[in-house]
Amino acid sequence: MYRDPLYAMGIAFMLFMRTTMTHDNSDYQLTLKSVEMTICIANKQIKKAKYKDRKKLWVPSITATSSHFKQSILPPTLPIAKMDGSTWKASFIPNSILRASVVRAECSLILAILQMTQYNNFFGIQCISYLKKAYSDYSFVWQQYKRMGQEYTRYIDRETVSAVHLGLGTLHLIFSCLPRKQARTVLAYFIFMSTQVPRLCTIDLMKTAVDCLASAQKAYPNSCFFLLYLTRVSRIVRNIALSDQFIQSAINQAQHEWMETAVLNICQFEMGQNFALQLDWESAATCFERLRSDRGFNSPSSIIARYFEGTCYGMMEEHTRSILAFAEVHKFLQHNQFEASCASSINEFIKQRIDFFQRNGYQNLEFCLPALEMLLVWNVFDQMGKDELNSCLSKIEKVLSKIHERERVDYTIRLHQLMPSTNLPNYYEHRAVAMLIKASILNSAERYEESIASINWIMDNKHQLATENWILPVTYWGKNNY
Repeated sequence: MYRDPLYAMGIAFMLFMRTTMTHDNSDYQLTLKSVEMTICIANKQIKKAKYKDRKKLWVPSITATSSHFKQSILPPTLPIAKMDGSTWKASFIPNSILRASVVRAECSLILAILQMTQYNNFFGIQCISYLKKAYSDYSFVWQQYKRMGQEYTRYIDRETVSAVHLGLGTLHLIFSCLPRKQARTVLAYFIFMSTQVPRLCTIDLMKTAVDCLASAQKAYPNSCFFLLYLTRVSRIVRNIALSDQFIQSAINQAQHEWMETAVLNICQFEMGQNFALQLDWESAATCFERLRSDRGFNSPSSIIARYFEGTCYGMMEEHTRSILAFAEVHKFLQHNQFEASCASSINEFIKQRIDFFQRNGYQNLEFCLPALEMLLVWNVFDQMGKDELNSCLSKIEKVLSKIHERERVDYTIRLHQLMPSTNLPNYYEHRAVAMLIKASILNSAERYEESIASINWIMDNKHQLATENWILPVTYWGKNNY
């Protein structure tokens, strides 16, 4: 059975889904091995086939489509083949090669998504490379499928056609999630291939994706995969209520299934994020507390859950509970065995922020909004409603006012005491974080010009940001989106 790329792909995809839910390193390694084996099987099937003239049909199509612009996000197509007796069927590539090419494209997609979840230093290069490979294979099959015209079912199975449609749609969704600088690299490749890329990131496509996924879910009502996908896409188009409905449906469908625990955990996380985006901090804290309790305090995901739980308490001004949560996370992060597996950027960010709080003895938590910091790092402010964004702006302004007042008091002391024992007020990093959050919120509210002052302040005072070395990279990344 392992000689069939479709069967191998099914196993690889099941392992991939489990990996994205558990974030367990052993699941990740097992998925990589399974995907690599699937690619090997697909390559062997393509090479053993009698048809070996793939490039002759592929290369001319690029040149043919570079001279005009089509209003479509799909790859360019070749002319429909003309009916010419018995030679007509022989002109088409065998279905086995097309299916193997789609399998290989899906494997490339999986590898790209895995790179996105690992947040390693080679994320940009590796992820984009896999996206290019996926797009190349999908485009090749798409062209052959369109050449067949209305009689395509005689030469290619419907499942392969459906996989091409789903794969191309997934590519565009992944592309819309990339930072703009990485996206430009993919754009350069896509523009050469199909000239339609500037339309990939429009909100209309997201709404279309919701409709497409909703139709797929109706066809497969027991699929948690489509429900979880719909949960996130609905949130991207700022429909939190619909996202909550899909979460509840996924929970109901997962009962007594082999991935029930993994699905329930990811649903708890998604639900907690939805509550956070609605500024319902008490409900969000409850979700992350439940997630931490269900998983046990022994994984990177549990560290994130416990930290975010503490940040929610901070937003409710329950600073004692917040400090206890941060102290628990700090203690666990010091464990040598966990340190090796805690390699994601989110966990590194959490560690750095807790170290920052501890250096100040948790005395200046009133100058911080850790929950909004997490939403900033997750890049989800653009999924908030306008009322919630305005509420966040009000909180930021209050924090900036408190910082200003503390500086005024500190400088007043220096006006009346000769050589005071207290140090010069140094709240640059507190203010920089608040400014960065403010700029991101203003950008999400489409108040772009108002965000310029905040970004400029950070850049003008970057020499004062000694310890919080995450601020500048996020600021530079954000400059491409303002």
